[in-house]
Amino acid sequence: MKAINSMKTIIVMSAIMAPIVTWGHNATHTHHETKKILAPLHSAQIKNEIQAIEIANNYLNQANEVGKSHYYDLAEQTIKPWLKGDSHPEKWLVKAKIDQHEHHFEEAIESIKRVLADNPKNNNAHLMATRIYLIKRNFQAAKTHCQQLSSDAYMNIAAICLLEVASHLDQLSASYAVLKSMFMDAELKAPYQTWITLMLSDMATRMNNHDESAYWLARSSHTSDISHLAAWAKNQLQLKQAKVVIERLEPLYQNTPLIEDTLLLQLALAEQQLNQSNKHVSSRTNQLHWKELIKTRIKQREQSTLNHHASEVAQYYLYLDDNPEKAYHWAKINWQQSQEYNDKQLLEATRVAHRSH
Repeated sequence: MKAINSMKTIIVMSAIMAPIVTWGHNATHTHHETKKILAPLHSAQIKNEIQAIEIANNYLNQANEVGKSHYYDLAEQTIKPWLKGDSHPEKWLVKAKIDQHEHHFEEAIESIKRVLADNPKNNNAHLMATRIYLIKRNFQAAKTHCQQLSSDAYMNIAAICLLEVASHLDQLSASYAVLKSMFMDAELKAPYQTWITLMLSDMATRMNNHDESAYWLARSSHTSDISHLAAWAKNQLQLKQAKVVIERLEPLYQNTPLIEDTLLLQLALAEQQLNQSNKHVSSRTNQLHWKELIKTRIKQREQSTLNHHASEVAQYYLYLDDNPEKAYHWAKINWQQSQEYNDKQLLEATRVAHRSH
C-alpha cells in the first residue's frame, strides 16, 4: 500500500478540468514573503539527499491545500541543491512534480525518464507521465505508460488509466459507462475513490452532464484540495449555484488571503452571476468586491515572466473585463502549454469573442 499512499498528490490532478487542477495554480506572494517562509528551511541544515527528499515530499503533500501552493517553492528550494548525480533517483520525481505544477512539462518528462531508468515499475512516475501526455494530447505515449502500470489486489490501475486515455479517443461515453460500473461494483479505499470520482466527474463534464459531474464530486473523499474545490466551484456555476460557491469559498479567503488564483476567480465569477441574476448578495460580499481582488491578482500575473496562470488571465478578460483581444492572447498562450478539454473550450470561446468584437 506504500505506492498507493504516495499516489495521493498525483491522483488529485487526474481529472482536473482547467489546470486547476488543475492542473498549476500558485497563490500570489512576493519574493520577500517567500524568503521569509524559506528562512526556517535554511536553518534546518539538511544533511543528505534522503532527508532533502523526505522534506520536499512533505511540502508537496501539503501543496494542494488552500493557501499552500507556495509549498511548491519550498520543495524546489529544498531539493535543488541535491540535483546532482543519480544516487537517489526519487529526487527526480520530486523535481518532476514541481515542473509539472509550473507547466514545465518537457523538463518533467526528462526527470521522469531518470526515475524509470532506475525503476521501470515506478507507478507514480508512469501516472505522472500519463497525465502530462494527456495534457499535451500525446495519447499514444499516455497509453504506453498506462500499460506499464502494476496493479495490486485492490484495483486494476492499468485498466482505469487506459479508460481515461480512451475517453479522449472518441470513446468517452463507453469509457464513462465502464468506469462507472467499476466504481459501483468495488469497495474502494480513499485514494482510489478520489482518483476515480474525479475522473468520472471530468468525463461527465465533457459530456455536458453537469448534474452527474456534481454527483461524482460529492462522492470524492478529498474535498478540501485546491483542484477539487476549483472543479466543484466550476460545476456549481454551471448549475447556477453562485450563492453556494460564495458561501463555501469566501471563508477560505478570510482564513488565507493568499488563496489560489483559480479559487479567487471562481469567487469573482460567482459574484458576477449573482449580480446578473439580480439575487441578493450579502453586504459582506459587496464589501469584499471579488472582481477587484482578482483584477489586482491578474495584473500581477501579467507582469510576471511565468505563464502558468495564462488560463486564469484569459478567463478574467473573457468573462469579467470584456477584453476579447487580451482574452484570446492569453488563451493562445495557455493552449501552447496545456491542451485539455477546458483549454480547448477556452481557446474557442475567446476566438469567437475576438472575431465578433
